[in-house]
Amino acid sequence: MDTERIGEKLFGWWIWLGFFIFIGLGGFFAIWFIVKGIFFYILSFENNSSLSLILAAIIPPFVLYKSCRFWWNVMFVEILIPFFKNNELDYALISNAIFNNDNMLWLILIPIIIFIVTAVSNSNNLTDGLDGLSAGSSAIIVFTLGVFAWTSGNIIFSDYLNIMYIPRVGEITIFIASLLGSLVGFLWYNTYPASIFMGDTGSLTVGGLIAVISILIRKELMIPLLCGVFLIEAISVILQVGYFKITKKRLGHGKRIFLMSPIHHHYQKAGYHESKIVSRFWIIGIFLALLTILTLKIR
Repeated sequence: MDTERIGEKLFGWWIWLGFFIFIGLGGFFAIWFIVKGIFFYILSFENNSSLSLILAAIIPPFVLYKSCRFWWNVMFVEILIPFFKNNELDYALISNAIFNNDNMLWLILIPIIIFIVTAVSNSNNLTDGLDGLSAGSSAIIVFTLGVFAWTSGNIIFSDYLNIMYIPRVGEITIFIASLLGSLVGFLWYNTYPASIFMGDTGSLTVGGLIAVISILIRKELMIPLLCGVFLIEAISVILQVGYFKITKKRLGHGKRIFLMSPIHHHYQKAGYHESKIVSRFWIIGIFLALLTILTLKIR
């Protein structure tokens, strides 16, 4: 089998166009529904999670249909586990343990992909609350993913670093560089005081693309570390909402852990200037990115 040709199909232009359309339209229509006053009982547009979940459910079959041959024949069902030698975990082993059948692998892969795309895209959406915070944090993450994509697609460096070699995955570096350039260009006008804003259309799309790139280069398990800023923002909202609902049910009135969530608004309410909050979150993001890159060699 010509893995180079299969890789070319997987990393072709259509896959990125498809992700842009599906995820970007999700954010657009969420805002459009709110502006037009259109609300549905089933979908909660409070944080767009329901809509993006539906869109994320459409994406995995789209990718599977076009590139399943690549997944099954070029180790795409394996995932890299950081900090360990011989660190490939085969999803097929999990499928065999649960279903005693490799053909049921899609029942594991699709829910995992749906969860990752939904979680990262919505976490980035929550982060987009201060001027430059989401764009700057995303740029740091995208640059790091570019390093991983280039090393994973280079047979010499992947062998030296003892990581999985994925044929032609280095092609993604071109797209990643374009995405990074657009984020930096956007950030030029989005820094405090912002002249332009990202909104749900941009934050959901960028977050979804970060998730997709991580999946394609087999670095899903690095997302909690690399996207630590997104993770902190999402956890602060989960804790705030959960604690408020629990205390309201038990005490009759809700209590809060933070002054306001997501957590960047907590610091804003505490009296910190917006620029100081954003700069410190960028520093945290850079530190996490460096730590993520170090996992290439730390075993």
